[in-house]
Amino acid sequence: MFRPRAYAVPIASAANTAAVDWVELIAGSTVGLVLLGIDIGQSTETGDAAEEQIRWYIKRASGTYTSGSGGNTSIARPPVNSGDAAATLTAESQNTTQIAVGTGTLTTLHTSTFNLRTGLQLFWTPETAFTCGVSQAIAIGMGAAPADSVTWEGTAYVGELVP
Repeated sequence: MFRPRAYAVPIASAANTAAVDWVELIAGSTVGLVLLGIDIGQSTETGDAAEEQIRWYIKRASGTYTSGSGGNTSIARPPVNSGDAAATLTAESQNTTQIAVGTGTLTTLHTSTFNLRTGLQLFWTPETAFTCGVSQAIAIGMGAAPADSVTWEGTAYVGELVP
């Protein structure tokens, strides 16, 4: 069975009032990516009487697209297995300007909601995991802004599809 090299992509804690892309994963020029899992939580809405459902999505960008901006671009991508090679993918987190279509294609692969107080933790089976090819990207973000400021943090787990 094929097993990708797996990497953890920490999403640094940041307070936001706007809809953000929690993470944007950009494949290098030689390997594609597979989204293995996502863990998104928050630390400011505990015991909040005005809890809310957060709309979120997973999108794949191909061709020419506009990467998100306004977040963190220097993100460590440590291998899950200590002996694996360094990641070739790049990652951004907490982008306040979300990924956008250019002359390429931006495809929504998944959309849903989760309760703000309980967070979001999902891991996919190999058959259902979302992938992107070389020089493409996967973005995981919010479909709408939260009602008030929320401090988000978490980790994305991504594999490189090494030939």
